[in-house]
Amino acid sequence: ARLDALPALGRGAGRVRPATGADADRLARMFKRVFRGAAGPPDPRLAADLRAILLEHPDRDERAASLVFERSDGDLGGFLGIVPVPMMIDGAPAMGAAVSTWMVEDRVRDSLAGTFLMRAHLRRGADATFTDTANRISIEFQAMMRLKFAPCQSLQWVMPLNWAGYLAAVGARRAGLRGGAPAVRAASALQRLARRRSLSDALAEPPVRPARIASPGEFARIWLDCVAQRRIRPAWGPERVEWILAEAARRPSLGGLRLKAVDGPGGAVGCLAYHVDPLGRAICVAAVAKSGEVEATLRAVFADAEAAGCVAMLGQSDPALMEGLFRIHGAFYRHTSGALVGAARPEVVAAFASGEGTLGGLVGDAWTPLATEAYSDVPSNSR
Repeated sequence: ARLDALPALGRGAGRVRPATGADADRLARMFKRVFRGAAGPPDPRLAADLRAILLEHPDRDERAASLVFERSDGDLGGFLGIVPVPMMIDGAPAMGAAVSTWMVEDRVRDSLAGTFLMRAHLRRGADATFTDTANRISIEFQAMMRLKFAPCQSLQWVMPLNWAGYLAAVGARRAGLRGGAPAVRAASALQRLARRRSLSDALAEPPVRPARIASPGEFARIWLDCVAQRRIRPAWGPERVEWILAEAARRPSLGGLRLKAVDGPGGAVGCLAYHVDPLGRAICVAAVAKSGEVEATLRAVFADAEAAGCVAMLGQSDPALMEGLFRIHGAFYRHTSGALVGAARPEVVAAFASGEGTLGGLVGDAWTPLATEAYSDVPSNSR
């Protein structure tokens, strides 16, 4: 159904319409208040990121455009930010919609705006709707909208690379110590001085392949090659993956984006992209490998990150990675953001849940600056 053909929702309360770039400044103010708990003018980077990723995305499509709830007086009462994902499902072109920023301005006055927005989106006919950053409240609400919880993509895997440093990082985060990096470095140094067996030694059986730096273009080609045989995958060319990597790199709070590739006898067999935060944790943005090469790829990147001084690596669970992770001693799993999927065809939902579909990593919104940045500590001209 076309949005301009939808009747007004509520008794004159307002209407749902596609969001445009002209809404960016007002949405930035709403975002800052709702998600960052602060009033006043937002950092200009926030409006720029909203515009680039959610309002004027290069793949913007009528079935997967971001929506606003506009009150009868013209003010904005709510927003459903969507990252469009052109896809291939069983060999046929399709349109996916990754739900990102979902908010209402006033929980009392705009109490039904969130429902109106999601219902309007689901009526548009996107072939699949999904999210990889749902919190507990959002999971319950989206379940009422007939989106299904995807448990296999709703855990975070953690691989400690230096246990002393990792535990110091956990303590610093839980204590709210923004300046905890010196303590983490000291703890890591103590473990090294104790001459305990390093992770790279522990992973030496079988021999660990070297991980090397990859250019954005090469990383894009490897990533696409690794997901090419999946039943559901993004219909992207290398240029779109490079665009996502460039946007994902704009996360100053997590440090620069490192792109790594791992080679096998016949060429590249996997790749992994990660940030290193101030506490030395490697935050994985994307990890893929060819069938039978997951363990070798992960071992290579873990050893490389440990040699670079990282205390741990963390990433979103993916059924395609689980067997390889299981074969490497020391990894554990913890609760994190939830993943949900909705589609008119039940077999599409089942395919996502079983790992036959690509969900999370670059396919979602966890890679975006909107998911991590405070938009308050970095100069506004950094974009």
